[in-house]
Amino acid sequence: MRRNIKISNPVVKERAYKTFVLEYAHTVWDPHTVKNTRQIEMVQRRAARYTLGRYRRTSSVGSMLAKLGWKTLADRRHQARLTVFYKIHHQLVAVPMPLQLKHYYQPTRTENTLAYHIPSSICDYHLKSFSHGLLDPGTYCQNS
Repeated sequence: MRRNIKISNPVVKERAYKTFVLEYAHTVWDPHTVKNTRQIEMVQRRAARYTLGRYRRTSSVGSMLAKLGWKTLADRRHQARLTVFYKIHHQLVAVPMPLQLKHYYQPTRTENTLAYHIPSSICDYHLKSFSHGLLDPGTYCQNS
């Protein structure tokens, strides 16, 4: 992006980053390993330096991110998953619901009438899937 966009305006740089890098398939591509998550966050940190034009080692990337008002990419992906789940639940998109409702007719002490059954699993590919990670993002296998 730095090579192709030769503009010094931070607003244009921020829009280009959000359009071409940040928003591209972020609801589908969601790493589950710490290493891959750090690598993705590094892209955002480099983009903050690029957007504001601060490349000194003494410049704080954390303060740059705060100035730009950018959330972590993990938070953005979680919010995007919730948005997609809402659209699936309310049939606003043509995607079948991956989970089954528990069919409570009255709210219980611990769950409401729209509670979904989350299948248990010990397989990484299922635990890290869209539907399981959406509703239970803190559950991971012991060996991951």
